[in-house]
Amino acid sequence: MSIEFSLKVEKETLTQGALIESIRKLGFTDIEEPFNEQPIFTCESFYNSLGFAVTLIKSKKAPYNVIDTAFLDEDFYYTQVLSFEFNKDFELITSYENAMKIIFDLLSNSNTNALLSVSDSVELFFFNNDKRLIINKSSGIWKNINIQNELTAWEIDTVEL
Repeated sequence: MSIEFSLKVEKETLTQGALIESIRKLGFTDIEEPFNEQPIFTCESFYNSLGFAVTLIKSKKAPYNVIDTAFLDEDFYYTQVLSFEFNKDFELITSYENAMKIIFDLLSNSNTNALLSVSDSVELFFFNNDKRLIINKSSGIWKNINIQNELTAWEIDTVEL
C-alpha cells in the first residue's frame, strides 16, 4: 500500500504551470511543461530524485467531489485534487518535506479553501482563503523542524482530531 498526500481544492486555482514552477524551486528543472492544460496531469520523472510522483486532477464533479471533514461543520466541496504518491524506497521524511514545500508554495498564491489528508484517512490541515491554516496537531508530521519552518509565514490555529 502506498502512502499518498491528497490536497483537495475548492476552486479551480491550481495550474500545471504553477505546479511545475513549484517543483523547479526544489531544484528539479528537467521537467517539460505541456502545451495546454490537461484535465489530468501526472509527472513521474522525479519519482526517484524527490521521492514522489504528482498528479493534478481538475473538474471533479458531483457526487465525487464532496468529503465530510472534521475541520468543518458542513461537507467540503472541491473541484481539484493534487495528489502526491510517495516512493516507499526513498527517504520518506525528505519526500514529505518536499511535498509540503510545493503545497505551501501553491497555496501562498491561491485564494481558495483546501484540505490536505494522508491516504484519504488522516486529515492534516484545512487552509482557508484568508490565509489561515487549521492544523491537526495530533499528526506527527508537525514535529518535523523543516515542516515547522514552512509554517512560519502562516496564521495557525490548531485542533486535535
